Amino acid sequence: MKNIFIILFCLSSILAFGLSPNALFKDANQAYQKGDFQKAANLYEQIIRDHNVSSKELHFNLGNTYFRLSDYPSAVLNYERALKGDPSDSDVLMNLQITRNKLEDKIEPMPELFYKRWFKAITKAFSTDTWAWLFVLFFIGSAACWIVFIHGKSSNQKKAGFYGGISSLVIAVFLFATAYSSWNSNYIAQRAVVFAGSISVKSAPVASGNGLFIIHAGATVNITDELGEWVRIRLDDGKEGWVILGDLEVI
Repeated sequence: MKNIFIILFCLSSILAFGLSPNALFKDANQAYQKGDFQKAANLYEQIIRDHNVSSKELHFNLGNTYFRLSDYPSAVLNYERALKGDPSDSDVLMNLQITRNKLEDKIEPMPELFYKRWFKAITKAFSTDTWAWLFVLFFIGSAACWIVFIHGKSSNQKKAGFYGGISSLVIAVFLFATAYSSWNSNYIAQRAVVFAGSISVKSAPVASGNGLFIIHAGATVNITDELGEWVRIRLDDGKEGWVILGDLEVI
């Protein structure tokens, strides 16, 4: 009798926790390859929900699955989440743009000064962790050069230490600014995807506020302020207003 209880306990544990994330991921990929996109989406979502797993590959595959299901808002959401792991991934960026072309809203970003575009492009070239490690390496290199400058026995050593220290420090400051910008963009600044069919963006955080413009499902917005159930949003084209947070899904 005791052995039966042990067996039943083990079976219930298996049922409770289900398959491992790797096994579910493999099953989801197989379902996708067979064209059973709804099953694939359910399995990918189960990995996220039951195992609290989040990765670029998982969200990329889930985005592809929702695209096949013509659920474009969910596809945009998962492509955006995949980019948080690697903002420079060309495959994710390409699929995200293809999906946005399917949306009702065609939001054109505001023109930016060339140096801002240049800095953003550099920021997205690597992940936040990579920029942070580069900063640490150049900062340590700068410190080492200053040690050579202070303790160098010849004028050539002191010159090399001085100019090396200055150069490394300037590069380290630039890398710190880049790492901070990448961190703020990927982990602090809140972006969200519209999931309601259409939203009337209000001039004030009240239902009776004047409607400024309409946005539709799949549009990506920047959250700039919160007040109760309302959030202030800004579109990439510069338009701003208030919407209910429940109509959005935060990236």
